[in-house]
Amino acid sequence: AADGYLFAAPENLAALSGAMKECLDRNYYHVLDRINGRPYGALITAGSDGDGARRQLERICTGWRLKAVAPTLIVPMRAQTPEAILAPKTVPDDWLARGAELGGTLAALLL
Repeated sequence: AADGYLFAAPENLAALSGAMKECLDRNYYHVLDRINGRPYGALITAGSDGDGARRQLERICTGWRLKAVAPTLIVPMRAQTPEAILAPKTVPDDWLARGAELGGTLAALLL
């Protein structure tokens, strides 16, 4: 029933996180051809590049015929060691601001 979507997910092993992928899988055919043309924004946190998860999410959104309001934001968390990967993370303020801007852009298009 939403007029637009803001997807946010971590990248795990060069793909969307399992929880996000499961959500998209469970809903894909149910909403197919019912949400065409709606706007979306996307954010991905990644240990390094995030391109695998970005491509995966954008393919799904293309199948749903959603319209991106901005390029997908990929937040590089730079976690490359087992210790860094398992450690709690904090998104830097500049990336939080970019995320807020993306949400604001999406919201402005819904008014």
